[in-house]
Amino acid sequence: MARVSPAATTTNTITLLGGELMPFQVEAVAYIKAHRGRALIADEVGLGKTVEALAWLAERPDLRPALVVCPASIKLQWQREVMRWLGEEAEVLYGKKNSDISTDIAIINYDILKDNLPTIKNWEPQVLVFDECHMLKELKAQRSKAANAISQLPSVQSILGLTGTPVLNRPKELWYPVNIISPKVFPNFWNFAQRYCNPKRINTTAKRGTDGKVLRSFGGGVQWNQAWDFNGASNLEELHHVLKEKLMIRRRKADVLTQLPEKRRVTVPFDCNLTEYNRVKKEVREKLQTVRDTLRSERRHLEHLKGVHQEKALAERAEQNSTLRLYGIAISEITRLKKEAAMAKLDQATQWIEDFSNTGERLVVFTHHHEVADDLALRLRSGIPDGGVFPVADGRASLTKRQQLVNQFVQRDGPPVFVAGLTAMGIGVDGLQHAASNVAFLEFGWSPANHEQAEGRLFRTGQKNAVTSYFLLAAGTIEERIAELVDAKSTVTSATVGEMDDYGILESLMDEIIGGGRSR
Repeated sequence: MARVSPAATTTNTITLLGGELMPFQVEAVAYIKAHRGRALIADEVGLGKTVEALAWLAERPDLRPALVVCPASIKLQWQREVMRWLGEEAEVLYGKKNSDISTDIAIINYDILKDNLPTIKNWEPQVLVFDECHMLKELKAQRSKAANAISQLPSVQSILGLTGTPVLNRPKELWYPVNIISPKVFPNFWNFAQRYCNPKRINTTAKRGTDGKVLRSFGGGVQWNQAWDFNGASNLEELHHVLKEKLMIRRRKADVLTQLPEKRRVTVPFDCNLTEYNRVKKEVREKLQTVRDTLRSERRHLEHLKGVHQEKALAERAEQNSTLRLYGIAISEITRLKKEAAMAKLDQATQWIEDFSNTGERLVVFTHHHEVADDLALRLRSGIPDGGVFPVADGRASLTKRQQLVNQFVQRDGPPVFVAGLTAMGIGVDGLQHAASNVAFLEFGWSPANHEQAEGRLFRTGQKNAVTSYFLLAAGTIEERIAELVDAKSTVTSATVGEMDDYGILESLMDEIIGGGRSR
């Protein structure tokens, strides 16, 4: 029996464990309901399509099991959001073949969907959620064929497609995702293409016989292979109207700006290979243990001096100097571990950034280490070949040069991604707010002030949209604890953490690493 999600629903609001939905998100749930659970949620990036889909699952707890299909880079993010908003466990599927699924909600990536079709069929899902469903645009792609196969299972009652890029200017790429979600809307591609794709008949090569000679038609002319070009667009206003009426709800940030928080943070975890990270962590743990033991020993000694020495001030100064010296060693070691965590997630983070750039939204990515920044820029040049150059604006560039790079990014034809140093971009430059409203932290600083200053490059006068910050972290590493402490301190959601100074954060991280804590 499916577990009922602890959510309360009224006519105007939907309250979940993670909080209350905004009015436009409630509207999305109502739209899904009105269209019998089949809808294309095409809200702009940052408006909470994930939450809207989960709200539908809360609205219909009787519809279980539910399968989420998404890019591999956001599987763990979906798992976290399910627990946050619904309080339900979600199983993440890995590998080519899973024998069974033990939860009411499962998450799988497109790349392994085909190999897991037998298991999914036996599981009999009632709800399908295709996140980034524009990835299903190619009819002959394996992922599209697999998605179509599960969409036709007798058990399926509801199908949601989520995308921030519905490619309305190229209708042919819409047809297959739409057909998977609701085949009745446009049941025939030929008819759809004739109406909305501005089809053009093209001649390819002349047909030749086995002897190599050109075949002639009955009329004496050359017989050509006939083909069609469906890359155009026609009757777009009508298409938009039909989609809106039958399947698609789409809102832009500008449409709902008054409902959005001015600034929000989203955690995006990645499942990474931590072999090298764990090796370095072992070394760091040993050195931090020595630092802690030395701190405790020297503090006991200096407390004794304070009690017997006439010059109490000298003892206190010695204590301060010793503590700063040992904290410096600890910071160096934890920074080393932070760098390994960043390197461990570069593959997944780069894919996430490339996927994000496909939405058409501009993105500012903050790093700390030069090696991480350079590696990321190199990967982006390869992964987004038409995105231009990806220069790195960090401490190696003069203030004047950094401003020049910002000016290039702001241009209409500037690169979709701007790679910046976390501390170097904290002050002295301006203009990023005119090009982007999205920030991604590939590496984290020690203090909330570092992140607030970085966010402040976009969250300032001239910004016309709500600002979203994405914390890209390697699951199972010290980054999880850093993000938790920094966010808690900046938002003062925890009285204990809120009272911590930066050295308090450092002590907490030392405890985490030495004691094993949550990192693995």
